[in-house]
Amino acid sequence: MLFSCPFYPLSPPHTVWQKPGAQAPKKEGVHMRGDAEERAVEVGRYIVQHGTTVRATAAVFGVSKSTVWKDQTRLRRQNPALWREVQRVLQKNKAERHLRGGEATRRKFLRLNAVHPPDQP
Repeated sequence: MLFSCPFYPLSPPHTVWQKPGAQAPKKEGVHMRGDAEERAVEVGRYIVQHGTTVRATAAVFGVSKSTVWKDQTRLRRQNPALWREVQRVLQKNKAERHLRGGEATRRKFLRLNAVHPPDQP
């Protein structure tokens, strides 16, 4: 659906949602639809086996981070032993996140300085 902005009548039309006939981008990873309890166990096993973050797990399974957290609530009732293992991994990731953020910032500035080196006095 296209519309023109009433405040800027000369502006080009903007897309509201998606142009008719356009294909939605495909997500990579495991797409699970269906039983939430089964998905909760699969997500829990994946986190424990791979040590991934909630964000990375959500990307692999094609769900939101909120859904991953909701699955962990289900897992706590369904399989408490697996839930405890998942919590250990998530707590480890939480303890390390400040290091990952600092490393990402360091890489960003190295990349920027490689493109635009600072002036030497």
